Amino acid sequence: MASAPGSSLPVWFLPGLAVGMVSDSEMEGPGVIPANVCLTPPIITQQHAVHVLTKTPAYPQWSVQHLITAHGASMFLPALDLFLHEHMPQNNISHGPQDHFDVFQQVIIIAPLDPWVSESPRQWHVRATPEVCPGHGQKPGSPTKFDMALVSNGIQTHMLEGVQVAQVHVIFTLPYQFGTYSQALAYIKWFTPFREPDPSSGLHQVSHLTRQLHRNVAVIHVDEIAHPCHLIPKMGRSVDPRWTSANVYGLASNFYLNSFIDLDTFCITTIN
Repeated sequence: MASAPGSSLPVWFLPGLAVGMVSDSEMEGPGVIPANVCLTPPIITQQHAVHVLTKTPAYPQWSVQHLITAHGASMFLPALDLFLHEHMPQNNISHGPQDHFDVFQQVIIIAPLDPWVSESPRQWHVRATPEVCPGHGQKPGSPTKFDMALVSNGIQTHMLEGVQVAQVHVIFTLPYQFGTYSQALAYIKWFTPFREPDPSSGLHQVSHLTRQLHRNVAVIHVDEIAHPCHLIPKMGRSVDPRWTSANVYGLASNFYLNSFIDLDTFCITTIN
């Protein structure tokens, strides 16, 4: 188990199975952790959400250049520099394009029991997977999956207060030269704070958050990711023909938060 400085939210790594290790690909089921994997302590007793990663990364020792090209993390090093300056001010290790990082496909969030929503703990997946090109023969490829999530600032008091939408592009850990800092991290692209709900649909609205004409990005602790979410692009009177499921979050500018994607999101956004 690892926890962020000043944070009470643990991150648990899945232990190995009897034969081999759990891999990210084995965690791809519909919101279900493999039955033969044990989590300790029992999740039902947790008072906070538990963030679960595989013990073995899907992409070990990926280069910074790979993160830039495959994960769209063009500002990875500047964002990491700001994170290290804030959380490891005594660190004198020089980091740069020569560094390599263990990268994970997803984090599973196991939420504590909420009798208003479910009779058992809920599990949510937040993915950060690059495009997979079709293989030889009939093996299909898959597009990028950089999921949207509600990110908490740790002082949430009520519903949407204290959370902001971000797109998760990389889930990773720091390399060994940074010492024993074992907390998992995420590289994200921010969206604006929520604006007033749309008068017609009642859905909250967000846009890309930019700084000096570039997307505003950050490196955060994985346990700041509170819940996955879904954005609906604001289409206007016509739909841009360039939009696809793989690029619409980059090409569109304005979005609605989909309150109806699941019961938890509905409760978060609509119940006062």
